[in-house]
Amino acid sequence: MTAATPARGRAVGLLGVLAALAFMATMTTVIVAIAIWPGEASLTAPLFCDADQPDAFVVSDTYHPAPGETVTNYTMYCVGPRGDSTEIGFGKPFLALTIAHGILFTALGMAVPILGGVGRIGRKRAGVTDALDQATLDDLRRRMGATTPSDDVDWPGSS
Repeated sequence: MTAATPARGRAVGLLGVLAALAFMATMTTVIVAIAIWPGEASLTAPLFCDADQPDAFVVSDTYHPAPGETVTNYTMYCVGPRGDSTEIGFGKPFLALTIAHGILFTALGMAVPILGGVGRIGRKRAGVTDALDQATLDDLRRRMGATTPSDDVDWPGSS
C-alpha cells in the first residue's frame, strides 16, 4: 500500500460528501422553492434588488399548452414604490437558495458531531465507558484473532 492511497481515499470521500451535499441542497431547493413555497425566492431580494426597487414578488404563470398538460413558470420581480419593476427571473434566486441550503446543511453537519463529541469527551474524562462499545470492540478483537486487548492486531486506521 503506497502513501498516496490514504490521501486518495480521503479525497474520494470528501468528493463524495460534497456531491451528497450538493444533491441534498438542490433537492431541498426544488422541493421548498418550487413545490411548497415559491415565495422563498423573495428572501433573496437583498442580493438582486436595487435600493430603488426593494420589494420582491414571485409571480407564477400557469398555462395549458395541450389538453391534460399544465406548465407553471415562476418569475421574481423587484418592484419599486411607484410600481416600476425589473424582472429577475428564477434562475439566480434558485442558485442563491441552493447555496444557502448547502451552507445550512454544512453547518448542521458540522454541529452534530461537535455537539455529540462533547458528551463523549465528558464521559471519557470522568472514566465512564460505554458497555455496548466495549462488547463490540471485544467481539471485533476475537474475530481478528486477538486473544487479549494487548495483542498486536493490524486494526484499520491504526497506523
